[in-house]
Amino acid sequence: MIEEVNKIIYNMLISGRGVFLPEVGTLYIERQAARKLADGRLLSPRNTVVFVDGVQAPSLVEEIVAIAGCGVEQAQDIYDRWLQKVRSEGRITIGDIGSIQGHTFTTESSFNSAINPKGVKTLVVRRRSNKWLYAVCAICVVIALG
Repeated sequence: MIEEVNKIIYNMLISGRGVFLPEVGTLYIERQAARKLADGRLLSPRNTVVFVDGVQAPSLVEEIVAIAGCGVEQAQDIYDRWLQKVRSEGRITIGDIGSIQGHTFTTESSFNSAINPKGVKTLVVRRRSNKWLYAVCAICVVIALG
């Protein structure tokens, strides 16, 4: 049962809909822009999983109802048993996706690779020198004055 619920969460996230976990919060994928790092490098754009409190996506219980063709009470029972098994010491571990601890979501590397198929790259930003431009301008001025 745990694997099946984890797969439903995986599919909801990959599809871009996000997933609301009752009594926990909402997970969704957000596209983050490129970011300049302090040492003159640039982190490429990437997708990240964001965890927020409240309902901001379809409910996992409703998705279980739709997929399993069962009633809401039975789907809620499946969800409650799943949550009880994946919660340990304040951490919720969702297999092959990541874990929630406090208000922080940590993505597993395999899921990070799935949502960023081209990877996340760090680029070195080199500043170009304009000395050649100044030299050409100086030569032009000298020729024009001569």
